[in-house]
Amino acid sequence: MAVVPTIADLMAVAQAEDVGVFAAFVLLPHTVALNGLSVFGNVDGGPFPGWDADQMRKLAWDRDRQPGRRPMCRIQFRSAHGGGGSRPGMVDRRFPDMVDRLLPKKDRRSRRIKNVAATWRWRREQTTAAAITLLIGHDELTALRDDPERVLVERCVGLLNTYLTALGMAGNDPLIGGLALADLATPVDFVFELRASTGVRARLRDKVGIHLWDEQVLTLPRNPEKLTAAAHLFRASREGDDPAYPVYAFRQEAIREVLAGRRDYAIVLATLAIEVLVNLCLARTWTALGLPAAELPEAMDELFAPRLRIVRDRMFPTVPAVAEATDRWLAACYEVRKRVIHEGYQPSYGECERALHATFELTVAVGAAIEADPRSRGRAGRLPSARRRNTRYAGVDWGAR
Repeated sequence: MAVVPTIADLMAVAQAEDVGVFAAFVLLPHTVALNGLSVFGNVDGGPFPGWDADQMRKLAWDRDRQPGRRPMCRIQFRSAHGGGGSRPGMVDRRFPDMVDRLLPKKDRRSRRIKNVAATWRWRREQTTAAAITLLIGHDELTALRDDPERVLVERCVGLLNTYLTALGMAGNDPLIGGLALADLATPVDFVFELRASTGVRARLRDKVGIHLWDEQVLTLPRNPEKLTAAAHLFRASREGDDPAYPVYAFRQEAIREVLAGRRDYAIVLATLAIEVLVNLCLARTWTALGLPAAELPEAMDELFAPRLRIVRDRMFPTVPAVAEATDRWLAACYEVRKRVIHEGYQPSYGECERALHATFELTVAVGAAIEADPRSRGRAGRLPSARRRNTRYAGVDWGAR
């Protein structure tokens, strides 16, 4: 049985003048009336080493090169069929015990037939396909070390996301906007070519899984104890009887956004979790800890970073764990958040992972400090006071994605 090469295998034999051409093909979750449109992107720089003007023009889809710039990508849109959007079939067909008993027998049979028909129509539902092509120089190719297929697909989806966001803004159309990995079906088809100036040297076609919502993960059974805990959290949210609930909720959403590919938003959500934590500490435990009530309004009116330092320096000045966790969080999360907000920065997965770890460590440190002092114990709701490893996905091979 022949062994199918990988992009890493092709990169290992790439010559200094070779260019990588990577194209990813995706179905959008909705229809966009852009059939036949092609969008091109350029970056600063001259031709690839060893490529003359005519060869660059052929590589760049027969487009003239802009002075001082070289082609970087192309996005193409085509009308397609295959499952964009939601199924048009009625959801209540999935609950016959609740609905079918209200219908005559012949209508129940008719509903089952319509269910099959609806599934077929869904497969033929009109949607939009996109092909995103990247041109990658030799130096950039050799820098792609770990999981290059996934990295390149993420880069393609990032470009598609940027264009769709721009399209929504330009048309003042709120139904068209950002797209993340989790919005797309997995796996993604891709084609990779290693091209020299004289022609294609090697070609690869394959698929790559792009996110974690697949059968292996979704079919893992749920721990009954966790279902009970979920019921308590649901009640806490609905009835508002646990002021710490938003801290958990923002952090959980941040984790999901990282896995979905919306890493910039994940950093913002992690920061919101700590901002809620800080306000919770000030509002619920300030006076209980013996601090002057008259100074609380001024502390609450401070900007976020000074408020966090007030929690560290005035409320828990003798708790080293809070001081250390605060400094780590400011470096790992807040500094990244400032770049996201002020520079439009897109953080890496590693940066998000460090930010989320620091977020939970600070939450645990503050929760433990509140519980350790009899004066404040229980006043800020059920904050975590210790960290335990999550073993739910211990048997899942994340490296395969």
